[in-house]
Amino acid sequence: MQNRKKFKRTLGLVGLVVTKFYFLTIVISSCKQNQAFDRLKWCEMSSVEDNTRNSMLNDVLCNHLIKGKNINDVKYLICGEGTIEQQSENKTTFVINIVTKYSGLEPIFTKDLYVYLNKDSIITNIKVYENHTH
Repeated sequence: MQNRKKFKRTLGLVGLVVTKFYFLTIVISSCKQNQAFDRLKWCEMSSVEDNTRNSMLNDVLCNHLIKGKNINDVKYLICGEGTIEQQSENKTTFVINIVTKYSGLEPIFTKDLYVYLNKDSIITNIKVYENHTH
């Protein structure tokens, strides 16, 4: 009976160690997915089925798209890609596609960066939206 308890306790400890190792591996690998923004790579890569822009997104958000910058700075940074959506006379949104994944001809996932601008084309807010269609 005691051997059975020792076995269960050992098995529980092994499971705990394996679980912690697995979690640590996930955390380390997710950190490696982020990379510094590289304008040339950003401009070369398409957002379709390419994860390069997505891996640079954190650096772009933290260090490059800062509230108070002008839309021209943003357009230069991302090589002019994006669409402008007029919200009102005083508000405009600049939408930048980061990733689009397809199943056949239909997009099944999109990730877009929304840069909100005031009437003087100055960044007032930045948000990332993901859309899963299937």
